[in-house]
Amino acid sequence: MAYVNNITVCGHMTADLQTQQNDRGESCFFILAVNRSKDEADFIPVRVNGNFISDKVRSQLVKDAPVLVTGHIESGSYKNKDNATRTYFYVAPDSIQPGVSGNFNSATLFGNLTADPELRSTASGTNVASFDVASNRRYKDRNGEWKDAAPSFIHVNAWEAKGDFVARYFKKGSCILLAGSVRSRRFNDKSGNARTAYDFVATNISFADYKRDGQSAPATQPAPAQPAASVMPAAQPQPGVQYDVPDQYADFATVEDDGDLPF
Repeated sequence: MAYVNNITVCGHMTADLQTQQNDRGESCFFILAVNRSKDEADFIPVRVNGNFISDKVRSQLVKDAPVLVTGHIESGSYKNKDNATRTYFYVAPDSIQPGVSGNFNSATLFGNLTADPELRSTASGTNVASFDVASNRRYKDRNGEWKDAAPSFIHVNAWEAKGDFVARYFKKGSCILLAGSVRSRRFNDKSGNARTAYDFVATNISFADYKRDGQSAPATQPAPAQPAASVMPAAQPQPGVQYDVPDQYADFATVEDDGDLPF
């Protein structure tokens, strides 16, 4: 079935384009800084095969350069050659356009919840629902044949009324349609190492369903209207407020390709 996993990011490069050779060829990596406010920014990692970038574009991917990227989110975990679990998160681009100035961070996601949402409160008493969404995608290989790619498992936070809405009406396996942005945040893991975690912050949430080939859509109860408050802009984490990072995300870090990524 078709899923949606789209993101558009416009910001400035934090450093020159980084490259690395491995047994799959050249990998290129850079980070875009997107201003969230006057004093805050999100840092979005972008990873792409070297064959995707022309020499002209490559020469423009330097520190402080403005860049517009459109693509999809890749996020999940894998076993490295030492059989240790590693996690990754990055934007896989469909297009890279140097020279485009702006601050833009917008994503759309359609998929299934992998577990029931967890509703909790921050130290300031703000409710937030956290859950993972599995989003599949397909691609054409070199022979022009459609293949199923590994699904992305994307961590989502829904704040205040939106979080209450998700916790009340969604459960494991539910289809969900989301619009929002990707947020980055720094924290120290249990060993004291600095890490970067990435969350999809949902600002618009909808019930979603699909029609299988030759079948009517699965029977569901009529969707209740969202609370009026849920159409208000989603509240964001208050400055200085800390909340626990679930253990399954304590490993999240910017991608450091040691040659064992499974793609």
